[in-house]
Amino acid sequence: MHSQLNARAKNLPEMGDILQSFERFRKLIPHNDGKRSYKQIIKSSYPTSFNGDSDAKLAITDNEFDITALNDSTIQVEGVAQYRMDTSNPFNTALGTDLIHEATNYVFVGFKSSSQVLRQIQLLINDRPDLCNFLNPNVCQEAFAYLACSSETKRENKPGMYSLYDDVWNKNPFVCGNYICMRDIRRNNGVGSFRFKYLIPINDILAFQALDMFPSSIMGVLSLIISFQFAGAVWCPVSFSAVKEQLQYLGTSFTGYAIDANNIDADLSHEFLQVGTEYGRCYLTTTDGTFLGTHTTMKMNITSFTIEKLKSRLSGYGVNEATKNTMLNDIRQSPFLIPAQKLEKQTFGTGIISSGTFDGTVSITLRNINCISIMFTTHENNITVYRNPMVKDLQLTIGNVQYPPDRISTLTTLNPEFVSDQLQACELDGEIVPSKSFMRSLTNERLIYTIDSAGNANVTGRNTNCISDGTDFMFTIATERKQGGFVFDGLTTDGNVIINLKFTPIASNEAYNPYYNFDTVNYPNKHPSAPTIHFCKDVFWELGIGDDGRSYMLFNDTTLDPVK
Repeated sequence: MHSQLNARAKNLPEMGDILQSFERFRKLIPHNDGKRSYKQIIKSSYPTSFNGDSDAKLAITDNEFDITALNDSTIQVEGVAQYRMDTSNPFNTALGTDLIHEATNYVFVGFKSSSQVLRQIQLLINDRPDLCNFLNPNVCQEAFAYLACSSETKRENKPGMYSLYDDVWNKNPFVCGNYICMRDIRRNNGVGSFRFKYLIPINDILAFQALDMFPSSIMGVLSLIISFQFAGAVWCPVSFSAVKEQLQYLGTSFTGYAIDANNIDADLSHEFLQVGTEYGRCYLTTTDGTFLGTHTTMKMNITSFTIEKLKSRLSGYGVNEATKNTMLNDIRQSPFLIPAQKLEKQTFGTGIISSGTFDGTVSITLRNINCISIMFTTHENNITVYRNPMVKDLQLTIGNVQYPPDRISTLTTLNPEFVSDQLQACELDGEIVPSKSFMRSLTNERLIYTIDSAGNANVTGRNTNCISDGTDFMFTIATERKQGGFVFDGLTTDGNVIINLKFTPIASNEAYNPYYNFDTVNYPNKHPSAPTIHFCKDVFWELGIGDDGRSYMLFNDTTLDPVK
């Protein structure tokens, strides 16, 4: 998919000639319809604390402000989570001595994006659900798609909000999650708890991307009924050598440190893993206080969690009476329309057949679809971790139109144009820098192969590890022209249309197919379910005041006709 954030950033208006620029400043500097009252306030949820399977109500605007600046506001969630680490080897709980090499053995557990902790949200206006029709039961999946196509810059240096894999691998502090020492996991026989604190930018919720300013004093208070989950959490081992280097800088002595941290790093898993589903390669301490000679397969599970504090940190300001009255009169005469996006998901009706070849269809009516993304599910519980399936002859057909026109491979050695097509479809071309994880998702080579004289890949094996994280993979096609995210002419059909997806594996030998046989050690007889298709839809908010004087806010995805 693409985000309105990327589209707006790429299509900033031109400043014009020099004279026009100075004329603009002449009008800008003396004009101020605010009250010089920009500030922050904090609102708490009800209830203030609750178990993870409950929900709570939280205000995200306040009529103390004339305008609530949602683009500068966040949701803060704090609590405690309980975990269990499963392992193929027993934990040595009896070993009590602090071993120096254990001080460099860490795992990370958290989220790629803080918004992925959300499960479902419902919007109320003035505590009235009948005045607002917005309910999203699938926030986490939307958050993955939105994050995957966001820029590297957006995700850098924002602790509590985002986790870039390179930061996690090097145990940097500006991540959205926790580092847990394996020594503590070992001593407690694989179980324990950690405290978490996440900051969710309200604009990271897909429907609120363009809702930068909300006229609170006119419309009233917006509240969310929120529920949470850890199904979208990720985990991974952390670099031994990076932790050792940090501790040495801080004065820790490593006398007696008899392991080669670099060799261990090479053997660890080098990617995010889905919590509760995916196994990773870590190291364990044996009964004699040394490490096992090779890695141990482990899986991190979150067994329960409690929310202890849920707050909104709101920014806003006032406007003068003339501006407020003009806004009020305008909204009474005609509702404000604010663009938004919505993600709708379907699963192709057939599963993967034994060879890994796929030919599946869905039938659906399309309306204002700006792009379509395919996610290649391996384990059915994967919702924020998707890898390159290493396929060829990939093509999506909608009606009688093929996307792309020629069948393509996800192995960039065979089809380097696949990368440029994906960057364009996700609005990550031009000056916007895609994240490293997104680029590695497109380019990580999961196969061992040679290219023959005819340009075909002869696969002789599969890579059991990767250089770095590549778990943000999507196959995306654009179906709407790009004009700053403010056009409404996406793909629309008069009725149901047949959508067909076809591909074949690059590896003809099933044993080498990293998609069909995604984990031959821990899930030897398990194969992926059918891919899912996600339609990113142009919708809009309608903010108005009814004849009865009550304000309303509708999430409208049906009535506005596309541009002809």
